Amino acid sequence: MKNINRVMLTVATCVISMPVLAENTDFESRWYAGAGLGVSRLKPDTNNTIYSVSDSSSNGLKLYGGYDWNDKFSIEAYIADLGESTLSPSGTVEYRDIGVSGLYYFYNNQGDNGRQNRTNLSVFAKAGLGYMKNDSDVNYDRIHDAHILLGAGLEYGFSNGFALRAEAEFFDEDSQFYSVSVLKRFGKTSKIPVAVDESVDIAVINKAVNEDSDGDGIVDSRDQCPATKEDARVDNSGCEIADIIVLQGVQFKTGSARLKGVSRSVLDGAATTLLRYPDMLVEVAGHTDSVGSKHSNQRLSLNRANAVRQYLLGKGVSAENLTARGYGDTLPVEDNNSVEGRAANRRVELRILKK
Repeated sequence: MKNINRVMLTVATCVISMPVLAENTDFESRWYAGAGLGVSRLKPDTNNTIYSVSDSSSNGLKLYGGYDWNDKFSIEAYIADLGESTLSPSGTVEYRDIGVSGLYYFYNNQGDNGRQNRTNLSVFAKAGLGYMKNDSDVNYDRIHDAHILLGAGLEYGFSNGFALRAEAEFFDEDSQFYSVSVLKRFGKTSKIPVAVDESVDIAVINKAVNEDSDGDGIVDSRDQCPATKEDARVDNSGCEIADIIVLQGVQFKTGSARLKGVSRSVLDGAATTLLRYPDMLVEVAGHTDSVGSKHSNQRLSLNRANAVRQYLLGKGVSAENLTARGYGDTLPVEDNNSVEGRAANRRVELRILKK
């Protein structure tokens, strides 16, 4: 394969730089790099020529790097040397391709956790744009240098970031590539809380496992406020629910209302508490710091409040019990002149309207 060393050097440089770029990346957005070998089917159009294709099979090499955009989509760049097609009576046509594609992971046998972390068995489809370059020892005419790429494949990911991939790709009408490859993802993953079956009688568990001295439904071993009033409404730690609850740990992508994965455990706990008291009315209140315009801050705070409300609704909380409101930067709790103060002001609260 001609120029393969140059191809490998170019992609290797990208691979080496990826871990640096991936530092502090949220687990849903990781860089990765891979390399694979495969079999090509190369059939140049020999109509109206003295040539015919005597051997369309060849061996190929592909190097690629990508970015997991979210739990279902990835963006990928590749360089491929697809080998050569042999002509009769004599001659060869070599194929090399470079391009970008988008991957859609539409199935994982581990469900949400597998898609988030790209572990276990996934099935994906891909589409993109490529640029084909040919070399030949006979006269030829390349009709379409740029082309559409289509493909599909299977990927099995391990918890350490490595994955095995098998895929079929169609670079143009006259070139196909069937390959197996190894890839490595860089960055940390985030565990998704495991759903707990709450259908078991809580009273039976409390009696068998531990005592509930104050009768609030939270066993003493988990009760951080073991002396609450008999009729008090408490959160998951056994403490009386305050009128305003700051959802510590709820985080969003910078400048957007897209929740980060680390927010799930906090919101799942809030949903559990709200489901325990189905008659409680709650306002989800969004707040921002003072950076930006008043209008954009108010809109962002409302969008973030709505994102939290939608998550809680998805966990079974009644829509009639939840409203959302954005306060922008009008209700700071700290001074916006410091980094720490601005971080404290960027928050989402649950305001109890009726206990």
